[in-house]
Amino acid sequence: MAAVPQLASGPPADGPDEGEVVQRVLAAATQSPKAALLLLASEIEKQVRQLLASMGLLKGHKTLPLQRAFAELDEWGGLPKHVAASVKLFWDVRNRLVHGHTASDDDILRAIDSGVTILRALQAIPHELNIVYHPGVTIYTDPECRTPIEGARGVILETVSPGGVTKTRRIFPTTLTHFKKGVRVAWEWSDARRFEQAWYRDPDTGQIQDAWKGSMEFIGRPLEEV
Repeated sequence: MAAVPQLASGPPADGPDEGEVVQRVLAAATQSPKAALLLLASEIEKQVRQLLASMGLLKGHKTLPLQRAFAELDEWGGLPKHVAASVKLFWDVRNRLVHGHTASDDDILRAIDSGVTILRALQAIPHELNIVYHPGVTIYTDPECRTPIEGARGVILETVSPGGVTKTRRIFPTTLTHFKKGVRVAWEWSDARRFEQAWYRDPDTGQIQDAWKGSMEFIGRPLEEV
């Protein structure tokens, strides 16, 4: 029988409990390789959806079939060349199991090894993280902040650079109310409503600031809902 793949040391994964997920997959593989592979498949699907959403690559789609999702990442240039072979091996075995066909434990363990490679490749792709800093401040049509814009607010995002070194705050208009402080959100926009120049009061300092010169509406979903 093929050996259960080992969890190599490396930088911390981007996102909550991702290293723990891989640990659980490898632990499950010692008891039931099939269950471990299906758990890993679910995690890969989740990771690739959230990655595309974070990078603004869903292009108006709520989600994408996995093959199309990996094609988008490959076109963007974020996937190492060896990952394509890992994806094919992993998904061939996964599909055989899902559709009621059989696969040997050796085949499943080799697929799990490929799946861990895929998951690490996804986690290693550099991309910004956008986290809600303030769910919605009042925005105004005038620089004196006397005339509020009805039916909309400004969501303030804290953007973490791909390397995690720098953080910047940006404000965007939205009519949505699902934003919660500290939640990671997708990079998603709507052109159904466009906003002219606006101002706001910084929620920390109370100082009047330029919000934007002009902007589409920010509609980013919480990543956990993608």
